[in-house]
Amino acid sequence: MLLLLIVAAIVALAVYLRPAHTYDINANEKVWLTDVNIALKESGPGGSITPKGALRNIAGIGKIQEVFVSKATLRKAVSVLFLTGVNQNYAGLAYVKLYPPPPDACGFHLSGPWWQIASVNGGNCPRGFSFTGAP
Repeated sequence: MLLLLIVAAIVALAVYLRPAHTYDINANEKVWLTDVNIALKESGPGGSITPKGALRNIAGIGKIQEVFVSKATLRKAVSVLFLTGVNQNYAGLAYVKLYPPPPDACGFHLSGPWWQIASVNGGNCPRGFSFTGAP
């Protein structure tokens, strides 16, 4: 009986600690890769770009307010952030290849190079998300 209670407590804790809402990578990864390639082409050497065309509304994420691209040509590192808000109220999707997760943000690792970003509300991350400080 005690073992059954311990197993039930572990399962309940695992369910409670999972993120409340995560992006569906399985349904959207191919579209997201296309969006990453569009952002890389439009950004030139990198920086902020204003979403237009296909980048205005990304499948499974919603309306994009800002896109940030970072490129390191020597080591082929790439970071593309698709943000659904600006300033302190941002969230979105990050594609990071040979870069760390986005700094000063709450992140949830979806799979491979994909991270979901959530805003830091009152100094706290949403359930299941972890804060990554600045390097």
